[in-house]
Amino acid sequence: MNSEGIWTNSSGLKQTVLQYDTDLTDPATIPASGTFRLIPDRITFLKSRLDGVNLGQYALAIEIPVQDTLEGYFQIGSLLMGSVAFPAPQYQRGRSISYSPNIQAQETLDGMFFARKMSEGRRTASIAWTEPIDTTRLFSLSPDYWQISNTAGAQPIANYGDPYLMNGIFRYLSNREPLVYLPSIDVAAYRTGLAGTDEIILNRRAQHMLARTTGEVSVESVIGEEMIDEMFRVATVNLEEIE
Repeated sequence: MNSEGIWTNSSGLKQTVLQYDTDLTDPATIPASGTFRLIPDRITFLKSRLDGVNLGQYALAIEIPVQDTLEGYFQIGSLLMGSVAFPAPQYQRGRSISYSPNIQAQETLDGMFFARKMSEGRRTASIAWTEPIDTTRLFSLSPDYWQISNTAGAQPIANYGDPYLMNGIFRYLSNREPLVYLPSIDVAAYRTGLAGTDEIILNRRAQHMLARTTGEVSVESVIGEEMIDEMFRVATVNLEEIE
């Protein structure tokens, strides 16, 4: 585990402190100096495949360097692959992320409290499109579009003014199939990427979340003529983390 603070050795800043569990390790064998790496237990890898030239001619492989592990083997809990859906416009400011511990608790009549930690707990992300979305250009079949890549021949990633996207996602996933929630993608980092190939790795807890949709999605018409120039709001949708 670690304390609060910044992962840096710069002076004048609050630095984090690492604490080691020595139940399975002899403290005498821990090196007094050297370099070590912190490896997250979950990552998200983004790769552009809409180059219009070699579409569908790529493959992904996982390469594990020869090394020893505490358990003596490697294991993946979940591997999820799919396309990224970009809402356009993005949801409004004011998202909420709640965390719920997963404990088995019991309180006796004399006030004694007993608790057992069952798992790490889970987060729930709540997002909404509170401002009306103009669908005029979408219904006129001349939508504006968004791009994220500057690669030659890259295709648009989203049509602007499509509140029905969340409806389609909920219909497809049906509150049972998983998805990965990405609050933000750094366009500059994505464009430079790994060796400048429109790739990026997200490995911090706040950058991604394996989740599933819960509840329902509601699209509300605010003003305008049906199927011509309506403006819609999308009520709060909830994404529950999968542990």
